[in-house]
Amino acid sequence: MRKALMLSVATTFAFLMMVGVAGAYWDTSMPHKMHFPQLPDVTTAGWDVNASFSYEFCCTVKVADDWVCSETGLVQDIHWWGSWMDDVTASISFFRLEVYTNDPGPPSKPDRLIWSYDAFYTELHVEQLQTATPIEGWLCPCCGAAIKPDHMMYYQYNLNLPEAVWFEQVQGEVYWLSIQAFIEPGYTGCWGWKTADVWQYPSPYTGTHFMDDAVYSCASGPWIELKDPVDQRSLDMAFVITGQPGMGDLSCWTWQGLQGAAGGAPKALVCPGGDGPSTIWVCLQDVFGFPMPGVTVQANFADAGGCLFTCKPVTGVTDAAGHATLTICGGLEVSGGPACCPIITSVTAVGLGVVPYWPVCCPPGGAGPFPDDGGMDWLSPDMTQAAVSSLTVEALDFSIFGLDWLTAACRSDYDCSGLVEGLDFAIFAAHWLHSCAICP
Repeated sequence: MRKALMLSVATTFAFLMMVGVAGAYWDTSMPHKMHFPQLPDVTTAGWDVNASFSYEFCCTVKVADDWVCSETGLVQDIHWWGSWMDDVTASISFFRLEVYTNDPGPPSKPDRLIWSYDAFYTELHVEQLQTATPIEGWLCPCCGAAIKPDHMMYYQYNLNLPEAVWFEQVQGEVYWLSIQAFIEPGYTGCWGWKTADVWQYPSPYTGTHFMDDAVYSCASGPWIELKDPVDQRSLDMAFVITGQPGMGDLSCWTWQGLQGAAGGAPKALVCPGGDGPSTIWVCLQDVFGFPMPGVTVQANFADAGGCLFTCKPVTGVTDAAGHATLTICGGLEVSGGPACCPIITSVTAVGLGVVPYWPVCCPPGGAGPFPDDGGMDWLSPDMTQAAVSSLTVEALDFSIFGLDWLTAACRSDYDCSGLVEGLDFAIFAAHWLHSCAICP
């Protein structure tokens, strides 16, 4: 049986992660694609639940546990923890991993098999670990065996799936992962899947199991809830789902600092000066409503009306509350006529493939959520982008404003009143000689 060397210090592990081959290993600093990682319970409360297929010695047992997808995308890696009964190792031919849809029950349990893969032992990256003393328990629910203490060695199994067998999960959906070790003929060792340490779960789940109990099946029989044989507490299994980022969700993005909401949708002043900057406020949460700090959020703009639009992408980083404010900077070329320039705006979380939606989390007093489908007509005092006028509010811009005076010209009706008049002039004057090229 192949074993990897124990990594004694975190810095060694980090270095190996950088050089590539050990990139299959997983630690808590790395991303995941499930509700939260379920780490192994290596206290006296932990069990290793027999999940072996063997003709020689073990009962044939299959074990499964559920997870909630936190981000739509491809599952590329699966990581789990396990041990051997009495620390007697055998040779594993392969692990059979299966993914099922959810039967909500009650009690909930695996329903329809949607994915299966036999991972040969040579495909795995295995890290050998151990407790200080043999305090780990062995549980075989099909055999009626519950032994403590039993063993001290445990292993992290890391599988990088071949690209041909990646499968897509959908955010918010519940799935079940089943793991079973197929022991090579002639060996009598029994392998068990380690239970999760619920005290390492994040709040508000700390100390309680997640969703419904893990389940087991004896010799392909029905799924049965897995309970601690001592106190009948619910048990979860130790595993992590990771993979390629996919489409997720922003909890909300909304405009702020816009001029003229009267009579219709607000119009953005893209030059951040005078009356104050136009901004986009972002709230980023995960599927459970928890804030996502430290994520770079970017707003992009594209002309949809035949104007020359020079507003460049703006970025910010979400704070501890998952909030970020993006200050808009730029201008647009308006050559004539009453038409406004509709601008398509998109807001993304860089590296997460996140797209906007807006059911909750908009700021108090904000301008409200607006779609990003080109429905915004952008107004700016910086209406010319000629070489002598680029990103500066000055005479060429005033000449356009003067042509629109006392008309209903959309391009200069900053307060959206239906008429270009005194208040619009005051808004324009507040930006006079301001350089839109100076962006925070």
